[in-house]
Amino acid sequence: TPGTLGRNPGNGARLSALRLSVWFELWPWAGLLVGLAGGLILLAAYSPRSGPLYKIRVGSFDFLLLRREARPLDGPNSPVAVVGIDEASLGKFGDPIPRGKLQEAIQTILDAGPAGVVLDMQFTTPDRTASLVREALGAAEESIRKPGAFETLSDKYDETSRLLTTLSDPRVIGTLYPYGHDETRVVPQPIPEDVAERLQLVENNLTSEEDCVRFAGAEGITLDRDQFLEAIVNHGSARLEAENDGIMRRYPLFIRYGESLYPSLAVAAATLRNEMQSATVDCEPSGILEIFAIGADYPLGLKGEAGYPDGRVWINFGGKFKESFPGWVSFQDLIPTAVSSTASAPEMAATEERERARAEEWKQKFGGKLVFLGPRTDYDDKYPTYNDNAFPGVAIHATVAHGLITKQWLHR
Repeated sequence: TPGTLGRNPGNGARLSALRLSVWFELWPWAGLLVGLAGGLILLAAYSPRSGPLYKIRVGSFDFLLLRREARPLDGPNSPVAVVGIDEASLGKFGDPIPRGKLQEAIQTILDAGPAGVVLDMQFTTPDRTASLVREALGAAEESIRKPGAFETLSDKYDETSRLLTTLSDPRVIGTLYPYGHDETRVVPQPIPEDVAERLQLVENNLTSEEDCVRFAGAEGITLDRDQFLEAIVNHGSARLEAENDGIMRRYPLFIRYGESLYPSLAVAAATLRNEMQSATVDCEPSGILEIFAIGADYPLGLKGEAGYPDGRVWINFGGKFKESFPGWVSFQDLIPTAVSSTASAPEMAATEERERARAEEWKQKFGGKLVFLGPRTDYDDKYPTYNDNAFPGVAIHATVAHGLITKQWLHR
């Protein structure tokens, strides 16, 4: 009874034994629950893209970069330069930039003798003005019935035709844009087999089916319109992806689409500058082992253990955009000055002299370099970095190409 239980020492011993028995039955389950809880906490902490340790890791990365002095990446001995389509250029020529002006600017760069012109832009929409011009020229040729008149007039007035001729220069690199399942796009666009062979430029030297599976993949891909896709010989992926906190820190050297790897704009540019026809990726599950070309060492000494297991490198920024590329050129400055038909002979001579001086200036600035041309505005294709809220995407590609060529990399 309750009255005798407390007065009987034997009953107390039996109660303690009962409690121990219950504890021995429950403690494995309690231990399991504690272990599961601890595992979940550790999983959250060690998650590569989230959690407190991730924040500490990327925070320390940002802190180390902030402690460095800014350094220009576009000096006289630099392999890269940047031309930005800024607000002033859009205000002067219109948005989008007319294809005739694009042709003039790209031709100005090509005349300066660059190693390559890298276009961070796509030609995905039809040019209605060009089609109207071609219709009008066709009618004009029929009316005057002069053989060859269409080609002559087309070369003079059809902006798209002139642009296609300029873009066919083998030093020009165009843009592929792979996109993920979370992005709103049209139905995934298949790449024709003959086009894929020309655009891929990368061969897989794999040791097993598990190799390189962690490389960034794409659900679909956006290509230039057929005539531009045919004209531009070289292409690279322009896809950029910020970290979970919205900051741009790493850059995908390759994009996996289907069973193929496609080079980034930076890799395609560095390959072109080193006069290579293609690059080969030798990798294992831990990441990139080597990137090379037949007969030449590729200027990229990456190893899987160096911190690039998914084919993405830490971007070695020089500082803010204007610190990294203080010599960047506004698109509008590349357009030659038009000489009025009513100008006097001295005025025409003065204009021609100014254009010759500018041509020499462009040779000094662009000669032998990879010139990256793309948007440079506060509202288009911009990304926050560790110390810049609006770093242009075109300059990110140029920064990584600079690291590829000069072998200036960040390692964990």
